[in-house]
Amino acid sequence: EMQCLGRWWATLHRSQWPEENTEGILSDFDSVDHNESKGDTVGDRRQEIVFIGPGLGAQTFQSAITEMLDSCLLTDEEWETFRLNR
Repeated sequence: EMQCLGRWWATLHRSQWPEENTEGILSDFDSVDHNESKGDTVGDRRQEIVFIGPGLGAQTFQSAITEMLDSCLLTDEEWETFRLNR
């Protein structure tokens, strides 16, 4: 089942953050200097995937999945090109 579990803190103005949790929120950010209007970091945005099933804990399976998923990621150069051209 897919459902919306909420918003990323990065999409909300800091005045909307619970003051007592600011440090914890920022610990999830890719940069504590995140500025949504500048668009130079992604804040706390990320996607996570979980595999559940028998035999999925085997190191060879985990290594194969990790390698396959890592091959889908942008290189630093590709990310910089995207960031500068959006």
